[in-house]
Amino acid sequence: MKTPRSRGRDTTDRRPAPPEGAAAGSDSPAVWHFVTPQLPVSDVRETQAYYRDVLGFRIAWIWREEYGAVYNGRTEIFFARADGPIHPASQFVRVEDADAVLAAYRARGVKVVEEIQSHPWGMREFTIEDNNGHRFRIGHSQGGVESPSADEARSRALAGARGPSGSHESEGRSGSGLAGDGGGDRDATRDPLNERSLR
Repeated sequence: MKTPRSRGRDTTDRRPAPPEGAAAGSDSPAVWHFVTPQLPVSDVRETQAYYRDVLGFRIAWIWREEYGAVYNGRTEIFFARADGPIHPASQFVRVEDADAVLAAYRARGVKVVEEIQSHPWGMREFTIEDNNGHRFRIGHSQGGVESPSADEARSRALAGARGPSGSHESEGRSGSGLAGDGGGDRDATRDPLNERSLR
């Protein structure tokens, strides 16, 4: 089923072509099945409990208090105990209904650091922070990327043609601005915190 596209949005498919020699089928050795984030944490067991009690995950396993995992629907996260300072990471999570997830998280006391809003790149999302400082942007798709207006495109082209001081770098030289955004299902429930559609 195709995602409906809103009027005024650029629906061009800009996904890169597969690398030369890589087959499109699932039997290709170049195909990634999924990515599992591994986050540094101060205490693996404590972090697992936080993800279970606050974010609605389930605990998968733990090894010697040094390494462990939690899961939610089809999403799994690994935790590794860090002996030194933790450098927070940022992840993006796609859900079915970001507004419903936000409401559930507010009721659980989750720390929301960016309020929900719709963005011109076609996503409606908000950002939370966990007990180790890691952040998750959580959102759902609202369609394609909005095409810039003629005035916006002209302003970007003009800005690209100027140097750091605001003056033109050279006669006849022009520029343009481009912006971009950047294991298995275990007894998942029809709960906004544990949707099968979480990726």
